[in-house]
Amino acid sequence: MPQYFKLRKKVEAGARFVINQIGWHVRKDDELLRWIRREQLPLLALANVYLLSPGAARAFHRGMIPGAVVTDDLLELVERHASSPDKGAGSSSSWRRGRWRLRAGSACIWSQAYERLKRYGEEESMLDGPAVVKDNALAGTSAWANRFLGRDHHPNVEHD
Repeated sequence: MPQYFKLRKKVEAGARFVINQIGWHVRKDDELLRWIRREQLPLLALANVYLLSPGAARAFHRGMIPGAVVTDDLLELVERHASSPDKGAGSSSSWRRGRWRLRAGSACIWSQAYERLKRYGEEESMLDGPAVVKDNALAGTSAWANRFLGRDHHPNVEHD
């Protein structure tokens, strides 16, 4: 809880968003979002996405980076994927003739999101946000900066 108390202080000082620390525990991300909602903080949360390479996984596993923990099981999974024919870089979709296509036997990310939300009874809220229309004028610029400077493709709406 100390990290949440510290986060509250940051909000009181004017913080409008938070970027979580590197981690692979989705339940901790969910905990953060639920805490923000419960406390009714006017705060947006951005997930820290880190593609875990075998070299980084080994370094984290050895404890070389404070706070970044890779368990034995996660290290084994990373190394197994890295030794696969696609070197762990496979994806569930491909771009063909101007459309994204799902590969046979792959679960669509939206289906996965729906199933996760369903566990919490929140699947009906999945599409509550506005439709996203890409602004090509922002190509090559920072999505994060654009979002927080009000230049991105989302309409200006108040967040709960």
